[in-house]
Amino acid sequence: MDTENHICNTRFSFFIAQPIRLKSDLLNNLFENTEEKEIYNKFISKNPPKWLKNIKKYGNAYKGIDSIIIDSIEKSFLVKDLKDNKFMVNGTLDLNQVMLKEEITVHLLFDKSLRYFMLVYEIPILLNESMIDKYIKVNSNQVVKRDLYNTIRNLFVKEFEYSLISNWVNMYQKGAIDVIRVMLEQVYSLKTIKEDIYFPTNTGNISNIVKFGNEESCSRAFINRITKLNDYAEIKIYQNENIILGDGTIYDFNGRFHTIIAGKSSDKDRYIPIQFHLQYMWSYLNAINELLANINCSLMEKGLSPKRIGQISDSMDYCIQKVQYLNIFHNEFLRAIESDNEYLYQKVEKLWNIDSSLKVTDTYVKNLKDLVSRRFQRVSSTIQEKQSKIVYIITVIQITSLIGVWQTYMQLTNLDSSSTNNWILKLFGSLDNLIVFNTFLPILFLAIGLILWVLGFKNKRK
Repeated sequence: MDTENHICNTRFSFFIAQPIRLKSDLLNNLFENTEEKEIYNKFISKNPPKWLKNIKKYGNAYKGIDSIIIDSIEKSFLVKDLKDNKFMVNGTLDLNQVMLKEEITVHLLFDKSLRYFMLVYEIPILLNESMIDKYIKVNSNQVVKRDLYNTIRNLFVKEFEYSLISNWVNMYQKGAIDVIRVMLEQVYSLKTIKEDIYFPTNTGNISNIVKFGNEESCSRAFINRITKLNDYAEIKIYQNENIILGDGTIYDFNGRFHTIIAGKSSDKDRYIPIQFHLQYMWSYLNAINELLANINCSLMEKGLSPKRIGQISDSMDYCIQKVQYLNIFHNEFLRAIESDNEYLYQKVEKLWNIDSSLKVTDTYVKNLKDLVSRRFQRVSSTIQEKQSKIVYIITVIQITSLIGVWQTYMQLTNLDSSSTNNWILKLFGSLDNLIVFNTFLPILFLAIGLILWVLGFKNKRK
């Protein structure tokens, strides 16, 4: 059968996970807000995605991730979008003919432990034998790639700020932002504006989990055409080899697009968590690194007060806590997927450098915390030095003022220095002793003042 180019009914399940970013100041405030009001439970959906429920059974990795209620957008908007030429495969094929719109799912996910949002879609497409050849065809002469994979991506992902995406998707994104704003205000008492929350451009990887209606009838040549479609759709050529698992699953992991041809005993809910986790880790590390970069810039400002440095130090403590929890979260997930960690995850994560990036971020956040501590000590030392100088000047002034006291004292001793009733004379025993004391007293004041000035000069040079 492999020698023939035999095709078969095929189901494509496109999974798209899009990160939702909070501006650094808002993310920092959300980190610092550790109180969670009971009203949070009213935002939780009772119908999370099946793959999320499954992964929660195998450990604590995704225990803190909830599906948040979001208003559904009428599919009629999507139907209209798909009739637009720019969303047609190769400029001619209408996805309305093959997309199973009633099975489309959209979920807004929130990780209350790490304080992060993701919007995930699952778009099923059923291609029968008479149609599949047209939809997986590629045209190498196209200047702008309009194959099936890039068409799906164009529906959901803004390549640039000015890029146009599906109106249906755009409505879901705006709805998600509105829900997040309400939730942040009611649950965490955080006021926001629309610009504080956004979908980054050029983010949202496309994973296609392929399932054949009758795998035995599909030729190897036909299977290769599907993986080649993935390779063609990419903007760069990846040299990695496909991973073939024991049940025959073919895993083609790349940059923007990923194709998983599931074997007999596998289904999409086994692989979606891995794809989601990779996108989640990559996106979260980007967000936390941006926050750390802003903290570093703030730390470099001149004239920082101890109060301001104290605030930066508090922010660093929360960042350290999140990065440490991210390590736990990551390791718990790897434990939950069991053998797929060794035979699958470890092989694909190297393309995105997830594990090494996590280690670098962990080291960076700790070193930055040490820098904050040293900066705080320097500023505190400078302020303490200024305070010491002020005390020193006051002391010198007080010593100098004693000269005036001495002059007054001399006037008192001269009133009746020869009188035997003079109590000062009685104190010193004799007039000669009093004269010696009066002679050396101003010299003593002058010596003390001189010593203080010398000490002050030395401290200043230090």
